[in-house]
Amino acid sequence: MSLETQTLPVLPLRDVVVYPHMVIPLFVGRVKSIKALDRAMEGNKQILLIAQKSPTEDDPGEDETYDVGTMANILQLLKLPDGTIKVLVEGTSRATIYNYRETEGMFVADAKLLEPKIVNEQEMDVHVRSAVNQFDITNAATGNDPKLERYFSKAFCHQAKALSGNAEELKNLWNRLPSVIENTAPILAARLE
Repeated sequence: MSLETQTLPVLPLRDVVVYPHMVIPLFVGRVKSIKALDRAMEGNKQILLIAQKSPTEDDPGEDETYDVGTMANILQLLKLPDGTIKVLVEGTSRATIYNYRETEGMFVADAKLLEPKIVNEQEMDVHVRSAVNQFDITNAATGNDPKLERYFSKAFCHQAKALSGNAEELKNLWNRLPSVIENTAPILAARLE
């Protein structure tokens, strides 16, 4: 993996943080964000996803976004009749953001890929199993309450159980763990760093 700096179009995100290996649909309506998506689609379909510090900010400058974001591939893009866009993205790697700026009616930034975080496999296994066990205990205590899935993804927990012993797949699941536990964007953005 090259750790060179790349200049990419930026998609500032409100109330969501995308992690590597996470696939998520996003609804985009801001003109600058739509232009950034158009630019990415003209090129290699890569975009830089950066969480905003304040979701109420319509035109977030460098001070209103976090310093670490996620490079992502655009998997699918659909222009809706009301002028907004539904885009499906997959986070690929964490990146440090440099030189965030506005150009040609959109935000762009220089991004340097960060080395993947090295996680001790035993520690990772303990955390994933802890999340699965907490889900099972809470699920049993609430009588399979459907509201529980807002805290944990049932599919995530079943997947964690099935992956026991498969280190590479557990690493991917470990990267998605923060996204399946209810948190606020500032907490998730801090964990990305």
